[in-house]
Amino acid sequence: MGEYLKAKGANFGYYPKPVKIILIIKDNSLKQSAQKLFKNQGTKITAHGERYLGSFKEQYTKNKG
Repeated sequence: MGEYLKAKGANFGYYPKPVKIILIIKDNSLKQSAQKLFKNQGTKITAHGERYLGSFKEQYTKNKG
């Protein structure tokens, strides 16, 4: 994760956790560059999209209520 985000994020109450971040890239040709940029951070990098937990959480709580 960029040092800038780590340093400046705290000013806005944002404390990034690289292992919880999923970086979605446009296509696999960018994957190698992204891996260099985020090396040793534990950030998942994919060109295939991911499930958005926020929408799952909303649906789950609606069904519970």
